[in-house]
Amino acid sequence: MRACTRRHSSSGSLVAQWPLRQSAIALACGALLSQQSHAQTTIGPGTVAPFTVSSGTATVVGGTTVSTTGVAARVTAGALTLDTSQGAQAGSAISLTTTAGTAHGIYITGGSLSILNGPVNISTAGSGSSGLWTQNAGSSVTALAGGLNIVTTGTMTTGAVGAYGLLASNGTTVRSVCPT
Repeated sequence: MRACTRRHSSSGSLVAQWPLRQSAIALACGALLSQQSHAQTTIGPGTVAPFTVSSGTATVVGGTTVSTTGVAARVTAGALTLDTSQGAQAGSAISLTTTAGTAHGIYITGGSLSILNGPVNISTAGSGSSGLWTQNAGSSVTALAGGLNIVTTGTMTTGAVGAYGLLASNGTTVRSVCPT
């Protein structure tokens, strides 16, 4: 086994010596720890409870359904990705459904949402509901071509609050990117 030697640059004295094999193992362990600290959460497939992404990265995979009277998916920080090409039911739709007033399919107050592959179906029923709402500055949505379908059936209320398919407010960014 060959040794790796490091000498102090000005005096030439020996500072450290260790076998290369151990340094390779140390580097590999460091890489493994680095990968573990950036773990990704997978949501689905199947019927899942409403969820919140508050840090890190979460990916909703094909064949996932969320149905609730509240907010189906909330992003307060971190990143949420919707990708029907992933998971055991790849190619199947992702469906988010809310059935009450002021409920939202996806509500983003921080962080980002990326819709990589569709179809993604969001439906809401109720006054003041939105399919997709980005609220605070710095929040962003990027939707690639592939089928984002939003259906709202809320009615107008006394306060003139209706239902919204896509609501971007307070300096947020929503982009739709079509492949060339």
